[in-house]
Amino acid sequence: MSDTAKETAPEKQQEKSITELFEELKKDLDFLPDDDAVREGYLFAYKYFLVC
Repeated sequence: MSDTAKETAPEKQQEKSITELFEELKKDLDFLPDDDAVREGYLFAYKYFLVC
């Protein structure tokens, strides 16, 4: 394998489930109020827009 092929080969990334990704996103929602209902509503809307 040449040096350029080694450089361009994609690194194996750890796959995460959707639940894990949303848990990480939930932690990064600093711009929202601390109320869990507001955060859950935001995540619900985010999922809706991703699906549609």
